[in-house]
Amino acid sequence: MTKRKWPDILLISVVTFLMLLPSLRFGFVNLDDNFYVTDNVYIRHFSMSNIIYFFTSFHHGVYAPIQYLTYMLLYRISGYHAMAYHLTGIIFHILSGVMVYMVVDEIQHDRITALFSSLLFLVSPVNIDSAVWIAELKNTQSLFFFLSGFYFYTLYRSRNRKSLYACSFIGFILGLLVKAPGATLIIMMFLYDLINSKTMKNSIFNLLPYASASLVFMIIFMIGQATIGSYHGLIGNSLWSNTKTVIAVMAGLPEYPSKLLFPVRLSIAYPLDAIVSNTRFVLSLLIMVFIIIGIKELVKRKEFLLVFWIIWYFANMLPYYGIIAMPFFANWYLYIASIGVYTTLVISINRIDNKKIAYVFLALILLVYGFLGFKRQFVWKNEISMWTSSLHAVGDDTSILMSLSAAYLRNNEPYEGIEYGRKLLSRTPDFVAMKYFIAKAYADTGDYTRAQAMLDEALSQLNKLEKEGHADIAVLPGFGDTPSTLKAMIYFEMAEITLAGNQNHIDQAVALLIKAVDAAPYVPAYEKLAYIYVQTGKVSEARNLLAKLVALKPLDADAWRMLGYITARYYHDQQLAIKYFKKSLELAPEQQYAGEIKLLLESWKTNKQ
Repeated sequence: MTKRKWPDILLISVVTFLMLLPSLRFGFVNLDDNFYVTDNVYIRHFSMSNIIYFFTSFHHGVYAPIQYLTYMLLYRISGYHAMAYHLTGIIFHILSGVMVYMVVDEIQHDRITALFSSLLFLVSPVNIDSAVWIAELKNTQSLFFFLSGFYFYTLYRSRNRKSLYACSFIGFILGLLVKAPGATLIIMMFLYDLINSKTMKNSIFNLLPYASASLVFMIIFMIGQATIGSYHGLIGNSLWSNTKTVIAVMAGLPEYPSKLLFPVRLSIAYPLDAIVSNTRFVLSLLIMVFIIIGIKELVKRKEFLLVFWIIWYFANMLPYYGIIAMPFFANWYLYIASIGVYTTLVISINRIDNKKIAYVFLALILLVYGFLGFKRQFVWKNEISMWTSSLHAVGDDTSILMSLSAAYLRNNEPYEGIEYGRKLLSRTPDFVAMKYFIAKAYADTGDYTRAQAMLDEALSQLNKLEKEGHADIAVLPGFGDTPSTLKAMIYFEMAEITLAGNQNHIDQAVALLIKAVDAAPYVPAYEKLAYIYVQTGKVSEARNLLAKLVALKPLDADAWRMLGYITARYYHDQQLAIKYFKKSLELAPEQQYAGEIKLLLESWKTNKQ
């Protein structure tokens, strides 16, 4: 790296860090942060067994061992202090921007183009989502590794040193170990060879290991997504299903570039129903025709580098155009592809004869993007602000209404949650899970009559849907993952209302809790029933119930703690109780009762001595 690059790298790093500084105060959000971090017990211990788990398993359908190891390290350093996780995401975002600068400069041999391209990439409001969303560390982290691999490959092709090739391949593999769809960069490596007059045979030979690794990791990626029902690509689907996917993707084709160039009215996600239409489909076809004609004309004029950056966008959008991954529109899918759009924009503006005007124009665009990007980060302050902004951006979409209602309910704002929940039910009356959440909100406000009525209605409707064979439409992931789990949740809430209304109705509450545990392994129902058994002297029933729970849900810290309590107090087996308590602390070292358990264990140790 030459000395002339260091001031530019320092500039883009400082500007980006200062712009995103407010996001360090944000916490976790209940959108994948829970799956990846806050509910992920495997990151809580930096152990060989957990490392092996991440390299050999799909956690929440995702094979991303490097990402999970990073979370594991962060937890060891800071626990659940969100600032450390946000800081890590920002650092990798900046590192990715630095690699954008290095790659563009190496290809274009133009420092100004590299500087503006990297700055646009870093401050773009569309890319801010990846920078400040803790769960999207996979985006910033994988891009840094992939671009490092790409950069070293360009150096290898110009200097022919095997050490550079090794560095390139290692970077590429590390990228695959974070996010396999980023492997589309191999297309650009091949195109880079062709533009630089390298022989096709030589290029294929050099890139064969990359292609082989990419194929393996993409298969792993699709298998992982299929384990949680999130894979909706073209492979393995029916012809009609594939046709509908392609049509939907084509109809939404203009959406992504328009968000990159005009980043206003941004949403967390863009439901297909809000985007797809016959008019957009025809418009997309016309746009594709013009793009093909334009690329053909640029090739005639030997504008190969400009073609390279245009293709960069389309090549790196392949996974999100329905070929591999689900055709769902979201800003973070643009992270890698945006480099192509912004570099093309900078190159085009730089062709203005009057360079001062060109630079002023680029600076103004940068200032506007920077201002919008600065504002965009505050959307991620909490989940209510996330979904409220999305509602303003795309309107009353079903999934956004659902998420906003749930966000209010989770944040102890029941009246707002009920309002949006009822609005959702007016459009999707069979969404029984929302009736459960509204009932729970009524219970939280002390309105047990309405809560019970809503639960009765939800249970009746769920039973009807089960008989008709349509129970799956009653639930959505995170809202009672299965109809049986939802039924258990309803029975549990009925029991809670029964006890809240009259503590003398314990037998009635127990009967409801037994129905809950019979329906599904719903942890709160097991724990509540075990607690009542202990209080009513049925200790053996409580112990058997908890033993069944830890067999079904071995990662539930509360069950192990309660089992330890019963074993110590009623069965006087101190050694077994210690085992249970230690297991509970291992699973949840920061749990509410951690201090109490540690004091008890210490006192036993002292008495033994």
